Amino acid sequence: MWPELSGGEHPPGDLTPVFNRCIKGSDIYTVQSWLLLKRHGVDVHLASDYVPGAICVAPYDHIAIKDFAFDSYVVAVRDDRPRAYLCDHQVVETAANATRPNDHFIPMWSQPTTRPRDPARGTAIKTLVFKGLTDRNLAPQFRDPLFFGTLTEMGVEFRPTPPGSDLEQMIDWADFREADLVLAARNLTRYDASLKPGIKLINAWRAGVPALLGPEPSYMSLRRSELDYIEIRSVEDALAAVRHLKANPDVYRRMIENGFERAKEFSSERIAQRWYDVLAGPVAEGYERWRRQRRAGFLRPITYAARAIVHLGARKVYRYRVMHGERILDLA
Repeated sequence: MWPELSGGEHPPGDLTPVFNRCIKGSDIYTVQSWLLLKRHGVDVHLASDYVPGAICVAPYDHIAIKDFAFDSYVVAVRDDRPRAYLCDHQVVETAANATRPNDHFIPMWSQPTTRPRDPARGTAIKTLVFKGLTDRNLAPQFRDPLFFGTLTEMGVEFRPTPPGSDLEQMIDWADFREADLVLAARNLTRYDASLKPGIKLINAWRAGVPALLGPEPSYMSLRRSELDYIEIRSVEDALAAVRHLKANPDVYRRMIENGFERAKEFSSERIAQRWYDVLAGPVAEGYERWRRQRRAGFLRPITYAARAIVHLGARKVYRYRVMHGERILDLA
């Protein structure tokens, strides 16, 4: 599937085509993470399977009971998925989900192929973009022709990601050159929203595009000032935000400048350092204790079976809770 990766040891010279194929969380937390950690000098290797006796990092979607990985020291990466129990440590994308001693919060990588807004556009607001799967990840009220029509009357074009292949969509998600504002509003259940990372905000900061965002906990946790983003819960909120920024170009300019400054906190170098600190710190310490206890390895299959039962139970709870419960745009 990734023939250009040379057996997991030597990254190719041009990384852009590979990054453009890293669409799913499982790609981002295997291939993309390996490439970026390698770029910043972290000694990691890309493997197609668990390595017995070694520290193995795997995204949730690659953790399966049938792998019987009880002889590896597993670090699971939990994106917007259930808690993993077939692991020794867990990396989470939101600080609120780091609730146990072996949970570690590391922000998601920002898009490495981002093409920032053209600075020649100045403070003009002519396009409102949506970067994502419109039918799945944009609340229905923001897909209403009346919303589009009102924006048009204000001189603003709504520009969602057009239909296309995974590769075409990924390229569009990273292209902010003609974007003046970015919209992201999902009517998720409260539980589902609690699992989502703040990556749309971080990408907007990096691209130099002010954001209109729904009330998701990850965005709120990142917010330090009113310049970080504008929270919206309805079409009326979004239209009011557009009018406000069109009438106040100085505020719009300061939001762009603030975004570039905030984005520095989430550079690939800083995220790589967070990964190194976790892997070389608590994970390495736990691994050494685990390695010294390998003589008691005959107990591991039993422990693994017990964990597997809990792992399956967590999946069932997750599937119910992401679909049932209060939804964030419906809350007062």
